[in-house]
This record gives sequence, C-alpha cells and structure tokens, in this order.
Amino acid sequence: MDESSESLYRELFVEHPAVKLLVCPDTLAIVDANHAAAEFYGYSRDALVDSNFTRISSRPADEIIADIKVALRGERRHFHFRHRLASGIVKDIDLQCGPMHFRGRLLLHMLVHDVTEQQRNYEQLLSYREIYERLPVAFYRATPGPTGRFLEFNQAFMRMLEAESREALLDLDVSSIYVDPSHRSQFSEALLCRDKLFRHELHLRTIKGKAIWVADTAFRHVNEGGQEVFDGVMEDITDRKRLEQELERRATRDELTGLYNRGHASTQLDHEIQRIERYDGELGAVMFDLDEFKNINDTFGHPTGDNVLRQIGELIRSAIREVDLPARWGGEEFLILMPSTNERGAAQMAEKLRVMVSNMRFAAVGRVTLSAGSADYRRGEGEEAFLRRLDRALYAAKGGGRDRVVEAR
Repeated sequence: MDESSESLYRELFVEHPAVKLLVCPDTLAIVDANHAAAEFYGYSRDALVDSNFTRISSRPADEIIADIKVALRGERRHFHFRHRLASGIVKDIDLQCGPMHFRGRLLLHMLVHDVTEQQRNYEQLLSYREIYERLPVAFYRATPGPTGRFLEFNQAFMRMLEAESREALLDLDVSSIYVDPSHRSQFSEALLCRDKLFRHELHLRTIKGKAIWVADTAFRHVNEGGQEVFDGVMEDITDRKRLEQELERRATRDELTGLYNRGHASTQLDHEIQRIERYDGELGAVMFDLDEFKNINDTFGHPTGDNVLRQIGELIRSAIREVDLPARWGGEEFLILMPSTNERGAAQMAEKLRVMVSNMRFAAVGRVTLSAGSADYRRGEGEEAFLRRLDRALYAAKGGGRDRVVEAR
C-alpha cells in the first residue's frame, strides 16, 4: 500500500478501538490483528499474528471452517463463539465477519464483540474503504448536530436508504431522513456526551419516503483533519419493531373491539392516581354496561353480539379525546379514563355516549341502550374505592330503569 493507504489502514484497522482480526479462510491463520485485539485477548500483537484462529476459539476447527464457508457465501454475517483469553477466561463473543480481497488475498475481516457483560452491539465501525465497501453492513460517517452532513458511507448504507446515487445522500441534512427531525438533535447530543460506543434505535425515512426502523451503533472521534465526526453502523430492525408493536398491541388491546384491555386500563389508572396524589390534578371516569346484552346473544347469536361490541368500540373512539383511554372492562362493560376532567365533565361524557348509543341502529338488533356511572377521582381514596364508586353508580343506573347515567357519590 502507498503511504496514504497505509496511514488509513493504521487509523481504521491497526489503531481502531474495536477488536479486529484478518483471518485466512483456508488455514484459519490470523494474518493481522489490531492493538485492541492484543489488549482484549491478552497476547502481544506479534503472538496473535500468524497464529491460528483455533488458539482463541473454543470450537472445533471443522465447525469454524463450516461457519467460514457460510460467511464467504454471504449467507450469514453474525456468529456466536466462545473465545478463551490468554488468562484462561472464556468470553461469549458475537463475531461479525465477511470476505474481502486485501493485498491480493481473499481474507475474512472479523469484528469481535464481547457480549458477556453488555448488550450485543450488532454492528461495529467499518470505515476502511477496502473493507466496508465489500461487507453487506450499512456504514456511515457524518458530522454532528441537527444540520450534520454525511461525509462517507458504503453501498449497503445507500441500499438501506434507497439512494440511487451518492449525491442523493451527500446533499442532505442528516436530520431530513428522521421521521421526527428533532430526534436527530437528541441523538447527536447524546453521542457527543459519550466517549464510547452508543447504540440507539431510530425511526428514519428513506429517500423514497419509506419509513424504517434502524439500530444505530456509533461513536464520536476527531479525524486527522481535526474535525469531530460520528462513525456508525446501521442495522435495519423494521421487521423486529413491527413484531414488538404487534406483541405490545396484543398485550394491551382487546382483540374484538380494538380498545385497551382491562389489564392495561388498570395499569394506566394506577399511574394516573399516583400522578394526582403526587402533583394534584383531576381524573374523570365513565363505566357503562350495555343493557340486556345477554338477550342479544341469546336471540341473535354471539356473532351478532360481537358486531354490536365492535360498533360500540368504534363509537367510543369517535366520541372521546385523544388523551382519553377507552377500555373494554369485561364482557359488555366498558371503562373510559379522562385525565384533567372533573365530575361534571365525566357526567357529560357519559350522557353523550348514552345518547349516541340510544340513537344508533344496529343491524339485526335495532336499538341498544346503556347504563352508566360517572365519577371523578378523590385524592386519597385509592383505585379500589374509586372503582367501587363507579360500579355502584353503574348498577344504580341499571336498577333505576336502565338507559340512564348516575353520578357516583
């Protein structure tokens, strides 16, 4: 390599803070190791170079070779190993590797992540051009701040952001790819306060407008020109986030009506009560029950009853504020929590819902009515007593002839 390339190699491989190895895929010989690798494994750099990868790996050579073949084919990038340090301590390792041609040889470039005591860092800095351009890992270098610019990135990064040319990214403010541009400032400020790797999940938008979630693992440093920059690796976690959101939805939502379920509503009620007890404030609530709903199921069948409940859920959502929390409390019983709402406001909402339901006509069933209790929380009474008052008011409405609202006492 020429002097400039050698300098870049020293900066981005030899002196890089991440643990890096270059390994021959045929012999498993360690062709090169950086200073961080020597420090991590407890051997001198000379002792590591030209030794064998099996020296540090606890796995048999045939298993290592099998994984290396998978890596060479590009079918998999991350592998889990247990590595033994010079001290004899065994560490759990997340190994990220990929093929590269370097000095006329086909080698495996390996990034070693110690995941024994910390959360796995999915990707590590890859800024050496001959390495990062060949690995299917989204790498970038950018300047800090909300108006930061991308200085460098690889093809994988371009593909992730659906950029058809380098200019499409170089001309952008970094904040413009954030779904919420203010989050760029937050991420930048958090990274500037750290002297180590920082991993954060970000909601971004590609050049073509597609919303994606990424895990961004980055660190700040000052380059040779004295400029402070961020180097980072992005992993597309959109599918994982969708799964998490679906699991959260199932954990907090009632499948039939789409409203919140009783467990989530109870948790939020507890939070609201704690807020009021500590900071003061108001909380109104409405609890209502559909009148003689059992007759609907018995007469028209449960599918028809389910349709009624679905329509009630839609009606509730159309009637309440965004800050209110609607829940299916159980069966045909519903609860609505209304922050910053007093007793009068709760009663007005209950009456509004009663009238809306009474005026609505349901397929096959016709007219349906509800009985409701309303109340506002009294400081010091606690969740159980509050719900008892609501429940008593609801049953007073039913006992008083149904299709009415009773304010809790």
